[in-house]
Amino acid sequence: MLARNVPGESVKGVLLDVNRLTEERLDELLNKFLKDFKEGWLDKEGFVMTDMNCNVGLLTVAEGAESCVRVALLPHGGPSALYFSRNQVTTF
Repeated sequence: MLARNVPGESVKGVLLDVNRLTEERLDELLNKFLKDFKEGWLDKEGFVMTDMNCNVGLLTVAEGAESCVRVALLPHGGPSALYFSRNQVTTF
């Protein structure tokens, strides 16, 4: 994922430091997200509106699923081993 697509410097730091990425660090990140959510501090950009996040996102479920469905329906022999962000091939 591109760093610009991830809100929050602490999140970027955890996800981009793959050599130190552990289950415990991911748990810490999830707990921080839940705390921020409960306190209304989430940066909305890029989130998908769902019941799980009380519809605080910017994208509809259809918009959020569009990229996944498009990649899942690529024909055999199509692009592989690539990262897609919002329907565009991009770098990690």
